Amino acid sequence: MTLVTKKNMDIQALRAIAIIMVILQHYRNRLPSPEWYTQSFNYVSYWTGVDISLAISGYLMCKTLSRDINKGGSTTDAFIGFFKRRLFRPFPCLLLWGVLSIILSLFFQSVWVFQ
Repeated sequence: MTLVTKKNMDIQALRAIAIIMVILQHYRNRLPSPEWYTQSFNYVSYWTGVDISLAISGYLMCKTLSRDINKGGSTTDAFIGFFKRRLFRPFPCLLLWGVLSIILSLFFQSVWVFQ
């Protein structure tokens, strides 16, 4: 059995727009900016990129849950499977960065203590 995933390019385009808008918002006041860029904030709210991101996430979550429920089985099983995937997906990254942070903090603590 092969799993075929097809990306919706409309959603990918919306994601790109949202990311660009959030980057533009965060760029403000952090680096020297041209006058036209700082004046654009009088007319455009770049924080809308966050709203677009949240709307896309909600849509994809509902689509995934709907697909799992329609596959068969109970609604409870679909919700449990959904939340298990959401909880364990970031765990390897969390573990990696947690261990690296501890190692770096121990290293820098030992460097500063012995000076």
